[in-house]
Formats: sequence, C-alpha cells, structure tokens
Amino acid sequence: MASPGLPADPYRWLEDAESPATRRWLSAQRRHSATGLPAVDRDWVRLFERTQGEADGRPLSPPTGSSGLVLRHLRDGAGEALVADSPDGPRQEIITGGRRPTWRISAWRASPDCGFLAVQRQHHGHENGGLHLHRLGARTAEATPPVHHLDDASPQCALAFAGDWLLYSSGARTAHTLTAVNLRDDSTHDVGLPVRGPVRLALYGDSGDHVVMRTSTPEGTTTGWWTARWAGDGPSAWASLPLTDMEFNALDAYQGVCYTAGTAVHTVDLDRAAQGEPAQALLLSPPAGTPDVRVLRAFGPPDAPRLAILRQAGLSRRLEVVAARHPQSIETRLDWPARIRLGRPGRGPAGSGHHRLWFLADDPRHGVWSGTLTVPPHGDPDRRTAIERPVRTERTSLRTTTVTSRDGTTIPLTVCDPTEDAAEDALPTLVTVYGGFGVTLEPVWDPLFATWLRAGGRVVWVHARGGGEFGATWTRAGRGAGKRNTVDDLCAAARGIVERGLTPPCGPAAVAASNGGLVVAAALVDAPELFAAAVCAAPLTDMARYDVAGLGPLWKREYGDPRRPDDLRGLLSYSPYHRVRPGLDCPPVLFVTGANDARVPPWHAWKLCAALQDATVGTASITLHHSSGSGHRGPAGPEADDLAPRVLTMLGRATGLRPRLDTMGR
Repeated sequence: MASPGLPADPYRWLEDAESPATRRWLSAQRRHSATGLPAVDRDWVRLFERTQGEADGRPLSPPTGSSGLVLRHLRDGAGEALVADSPDGPRQEIITGGRRPTWRISAWRASPDCGFLAVQRQHHGHENGGLHLHRLGARTAEATPPVHHLDDASPQCALAFAGDWLLYSSGARTAHTLTAVNLRDDSTHDVGLPVRGPVRLALYGDSGDHVVMRTSTPEGTTTGWWTARWAGDGPSAWASLPLTDMEFNALDAYQGVCYTAGTAVHTVDLDRAAQGEPAQALLLSPPAGTPDVRVLRAFGPPDAPRLAILRQAGLSRRLEVVAARHPQSIETRLDWPARIRLGRPGRGPAGSGHHRLWFLADDPRHGVWSGTLTVPPHGDPDRRTAIERPVRTERTSLRTTTVTSRDGTTIPLTVCDPTEDAAEDALPTLVTVYGGFGVTLEPVWDPLFATWLRAGGRVVWVHARGGGEFGATWTRAGRGAGKRNTVDDLCAAARGIVERGLTPPCGPAAVAASNGGLVVAAALVDAPELFAAAVCAAPLTDMARYDVAGLGPLWKREYGDPRRPDDLRGLLSYSPYHRVRPGLDCPPVLFVTGANDARVPPWHAWKLCAALQDATVGTASITLHHSSGSGHRGPAGPEADDLAPRVLTMLGRATGLRPRLDTMGR
C-alpha cells in the first residue's frame, strides 16, 4: 500500500538487486530476451561490422601535441587506444584495449609539453575514480611509459597541470579535496581550499604556472572562483577572482590571463587579481544578435595569442579565430552543421610558444574528422591563422524542420537523410532526444545511427525544451514541472514527421539514454500509438523516488523535490512508472541497463519493464538487456558490438527497414 500522498508502488521489491525475488525476475528476463527479441538479421551484423570497421583508427576526442609529438585517442577495433605519433619514430601505443576490452577512457589530459599524460578509465562501467599518470618524457620505442597510479582521484576528476605540478580532485564525486603531485619526484601533497566543504571542484591550467579553480556546492551552485600561482615548491595563496556575479558560458586560462565568454569576451589578469588589484577588462563586444560563445580556447605564441571561439545559435555552429589583442577582426572561420569539439594546445618548439590547436568535426553519415588551427611561424601578428583539414572532407547536408508542441511552442528538429535525393521520401526513421540539464543535443556520428542511415533509414534529433540549444529560457522551460513540456515536444515530433510524410504511418522508433530515456519512456506510456518501437537506455522512470539513490539527490534543481507536494504533482504528471495503465497496447520496447551504473540505478528500468509487461494487451515484446559488466554508458567492447545488431534488427523489423544489398559495399 502506498504511503499517504504517494502513489502506488507495486514493484518496489525490484529495488533490492540482491533479493532472491529480484534475481529470479532477472533470470526470467534473460530467458524472455532470448526469445522475445527477433533473431538477429545477419545483414544487420555485416552492415554494422562494416560501419565499425571503417571507423577504426578515427579519433574519439581531439588530439594534442608538442614539439612534433602528437597524442591521439582513437577507435581501436572493439575498443579504444591512446597513441603517440612522432615525426622521427614509429607510433607508440600508450594504452590499448586488446581484443576484448572491458574499459573506456573517460578523461585524459596531457601536460603542455606532452611530457606527462593523466588518464582516467572506467572498468566494467564503474565510475569509481582513480587516475593513471604516464611519464612520456621517459618513453622509448620499445617500452611502455612508466605509470604512477593515483587511486584517490575522484570520479569525473578535475585536472590541471601547473609548472612542475599536477593538481587533481580527490575523494568522493560530490565532496572533493584537492591533491597535488610533484612531477619531479612523484610526491603527493594535500592542498588547502579557500572555502569549507563539501565542495566540488573544477580546475583550469593556463599552460604555465597559474591555476583557476571553481568551487561549488554538491548541487552545482557556484560558491567562488579562485586563482593561485604554482612555482617552485608549491602554490601562492588562493586569491578570489571577480567572476561569481558574471554570466558566461565558457572559460579558459592562458599565459597569466583568464578569458570568459558569453556573447562578449572578458579578460582577467591573474597576477593583478592575486594582488587584489582591478584586473577585469572587456575584450570583445560583438554586434547585437551575435550567437553566444559555447566553447573558448586560448592558444598561440605568448606575444600574439589567439582565441578559438565556438559560437552556437540554435542549430548552427560557427568556429572563429581572432587575435586576442586585436579581436575585432576574424582571422578564419568554419561553419559546420553538427558537433564540433575543441582540444587543448601544447607547446611548440622552444621559443615559439603554443601555435597549434586541434579540433574534431562530426558528420552523422561519414564519421569524424580532425583539423587544426595553426598560427603562423614565430607568431607574426600580421599573418592569419589557418584552418587545416583533410583534403577530402565529405559533408552531409543536414536540414531543419519544426513541429508545434501541445502548448503552441515551435520545436526544431534536425533531419539527416540517407542520401541527398531522399528528402521527399517516407523512410523508416529513428528519433532521439535529450531535453535536460541545459545540455545541447547535437548531431553526431554514432555507429548505430550511421548503420541505420547506410541501410536507407532516416535519423531525427528532437531539440526539446530543457536542453541548451536556445539559451537559459529554453532550458528553464523543460525543468521541474516543465519536464512535461519536454515529453509533449517529443510526442509532437513523432506525430509531425508522420503527418509530413517523413516516415511511414507506423511512426518512428525512439532511441535515447539517461534523461533522454526518461523522456522516451514517458512519451511511450502517454502515446504508444505514436511509436513503432522504443529503446530506453539507463532511464529514470520512478520520479517519486528518483532522489533516493544514484546521483538523484543532486538533481532536484532539474526535476524538483518529491517531498514537496507541488513538485510531486509535477513529477507525477509525466513519471512513466506511475502513468502505466491496464490495457496499454505498446510497441516493441527494449530497456538497457548496467549493474554498475552509479548515476541511475537499473531498478528504474526494471520497475517500468515489469509494469508494462503486466499491463500491455498487445503482442509486442517488452524486453530487458541487463549487463553485469557495464555502467551508465552501456556495454563496451564486444558486448556493445553484439548488442547493436540486435537493436538494429528489432528497430528494423518494427519500422520495415532491411539493409539493402547495394549498401554493403559503401
């Protein structure tokens, strides 16, 4: 029986993963999954393997380099690798996954001279911290670089190199302390903080001796910005920076200057700020209507630094480079319709400063390519920075359309067709969504989506409220009780693409994870007739109890507090688990969970899966794929490669898409 004021919770017992009843239920789900999902179509297997194979060796994150050495994070068969390319020697494998990798690289950072490399990995999906510090300065062509293990590093570790030091956040995910490693002798030191805990830290190195630090509460509210100079045997005292009351989206530090950017770009002289002097100045104030800066990187020679500015307005992205001391003139520019990621600069040859910055650009059909922003030799301020990119860069023509949500709000969609001449065709379609935490949903290359496109299907990204595509107002409209708007936005998209003939009458199949999985699950329960199928990975589903485990206690700003009656009413207006009703006629649904998910407990998906299986009157299968060796990001390595063709087979069967034989060779 439910407590007063709380809804019924008939599957609460599934929250105990170790109970005999839950174990029996999971065993039954494994048997049901083996028979409930359609047999894997070998054509999907072959097409997925070909798509994956062509991506082998492609970058997973932007490279960095120094003095000719380039560090690269690459796809490596079923896994990942970190390698070092040198102009005067063979490629050196620093980290490689082998044939059956069970880990992912969650973060990595090289020192400015590329003498050291800090790497954090997730093994079997565990986000339990730890850091590996590789001493690349001692590398040889035959030997693996020496490694220093820093077991106390926090999950999602904050990192910064400063002088002869590596600073990193240690402790728990939500209660950081600060630790410093002396790179000369590997000794570690606890560093005092300028505020009382518990706090979370973010660190920014300036490619020199300065560090900028943000302190915030576990819930994410900023409590202060600070700087210190690390020279010799330790730091100067922490000095407050005048940033707390400023509104900005991006921050970087470089050669003693801190840059912040929203629409305008400001600077703070770190040495003057440390002495308590006025140090803030307006650097760049573009004309009204200029898109906001989303990412900022400073790089180039110290006497002529450049700023790489990534702007985004709605669904358009523009990468610009300006001279930091003469910022009104754009030296070079790249417009791109999908995700762009900026790397971090490294030091050039002695005396030349930092002169190169790598970036990555995604294309949903053709993959990810790497380019560089190169400052002319010797930092000549009269010569322009150049964009260097592959000679042959294929580019998919993405297009946008809109639908109208239930309250009349216009919701943009990004559409990717399988070929340029298929825009008018009704094609089997996948829709994906996120709509939360101010995160911008961007078109990216994903092996599952790329295989779908190659088979002749269409992919649609739904830019629902709650995301960061259109600024703070758009984000707030999908927060708290506004998450109901986000669900309505997805339903409007599914309905709209059928009405416009973009997909057959069966409707699209929806695929999303985490907060996006919550949105898909809520839309599916509300309007199952709109969807041909759904895949929900690591979703929240019980919004009356989302805050009792995982990272739920940190998310009350996003969802509301279930202990407040008004917030609870808002949560129950879309909570998928509580909106299941007898007689639902669901399409095929697959839930994907990992036993080591520290963010969203897998019982969220289990409870909704059980509720739907008991409530549905249709013949479609409601199935669960639960992995004992994965976490929030899903399976890695061979398990991920085995799961993808099963998902594609299910979605293809539901929407009518079969891999065409003529696509196998492309």
